Amino acid sequence: MKRRLSIALLAIGLMAAFAVPAVAAELHEPHQGTVCEFGFKQLHFVHNQHAGEGSLASTIDVTFSFDGGAPITAFDLPATKANAGTVHFTIDLPPLGVETTLVTAVDDIVPGMLVLSDYECYGDPGGS
Repeated sequence: MKRRLSIALLAIGLMAAFAVPAVAAELHEPHQGTVCEFGFKQLHFVHNQHAGEGSLASTIDVTFSFDGGAPITAFDLPATKANAGTVHFTIDLPPLGVETTLVTAVDDIVPGMLVLSDYECYGDPGGS
C-alpha cells in the first residue's frame, strides 16, 4: 500500500514538473509603444505561426494610453478573419484628436506570434 502511494505521488510530481502552462501571445515587442499623434483610425493585428486552424472565436485585449494618461484596456475584441495558420483582428476606432499610444495587446491563442500588421492614423483635425 505504501509503495503504491509513493508511486502515485511520484507520478503526480512528474506530471507537475513537466506541465507547461498555456500562456497567451503578447504583442511582438517592437510593435509595443506605437503612437498616432491624433489617434488610431484602424489597427490590424495578425496572430501567425501557430499550428492548426484559426478560430473566429479568438479574442484580443488591446491596451492604449491617451495623451500619456493611465493605460486603458479594451477586452475581448473578436477576431475578424481566420484561416489555416493565421487569425486576424481589425479594430476601427473613432476620431479622438489626442495622441494615442498602443501600449500592448494579448490574444487567447497559443502558440504563435502576435504582430501589428498595419495601422492607420487620423490626420491633424485642425489642419487643412
